[in-house]
Amino acid sequence: VYTLVANHYLDQNPDSKKYSLGLKFIERAAIVFNQLEIRHVAMPYLEHLRNWSNESINLAIRDHNEVVYIERMLSDQPLGIRTEIGKRAWVHCTALGKAILSRMPEDEAREILESYPLEAFTVFTMTDVDQIMDDLRLTRQRGFALDNQENEMGGCCVAAPILNYKGEPIAAISISVPLPRIPADKIGYFGNKVQEVAEQISERLG
Repeated sequence: VYTLVANHYLDQNPDSKKYSLGLKFIERAAIVFNQLEIRHVAMPYLEHLRNWSNESINLAIRDHNEVVYIERMLSDQPLGIRTEIGKRAWVHCTALGKAILSRMPEDEAREILESYPLEAFTVFTMTDVDQIMDDLRLTRQRGFALDNQENEMGGCCVAAPILNYKGEPIAAISISVPLPRIPADKIGYFGNKVQEVAEQISERLG
């Protein structure tokens, strides 16, 4: 109980000594509620995107400097990129993470990127903050983020942000494709589609 109070999950009345839910608990409950709402609204759109592409589809939110996968629909093709719900990944090397960062104020995005060591997972991972910031500007300009073997060799991912009514990024969706099935001239085709679907989800969420 002491730990819960110390971390603001519980508050104790100094007079009655009774406990009540603290601000931290309420904040976490609000986050869970928002996740459930996003998943509920996004599900039919994720299914449409999976059927359209016949590739794996992911929905994720940002938690500090990571993205957390809260929903996914798998491709039924024998060779595919599979991600588990609840998995975490760094924002700097995932299309989902870069899609979200691209719609944040630049100073906030930079602060997040400078808050942890930027690990290289492949020879293609960008680990220089200025280089990533340039990539985020390009991402915002074209409307979708690209992870071309930055997180996993042989995998390509395009993602677009889901925005709230204020235009703030609250989540992102992506299509994950094995490299042999997405030649360079097809990346824009997939990227434009995922951007279109992300905009539809944003409008539905209001």
